[in-house]
Amino acid sequence: ELSLAEVRRLAQAAGAEVSDRYGHAVLATRIIDGEDAARRIENGLRALDGVLDASVSIPAQRVAVEFERGTTTVENVRRALTEMG
Repeated sequence: ELSLAEVRRLAQAAGAEVSDRYGHAVLATRIIDGEDAARRIENGLRALDGVLDASVSIPAQRVAVEFERGTTTVENVRRALTEMG
């Protein structure tokens, strides 16, 4: 039987492992083309190796990205976003 302290230690270790492996970034952008542009950007970012999910908010002019740290970086995502226009 596990003690509460052991459960807590295991949970913290698992949480640290997850946060080391995955990243989250919110990037400012300028999107003026509307919903089609938002979908195009989301699909383009999701197609990048290591990007797990992408969500565009036109009203907030923000792009939220979840990614795998060992495969890509925030700079790679930012560069791709810039290239998409």
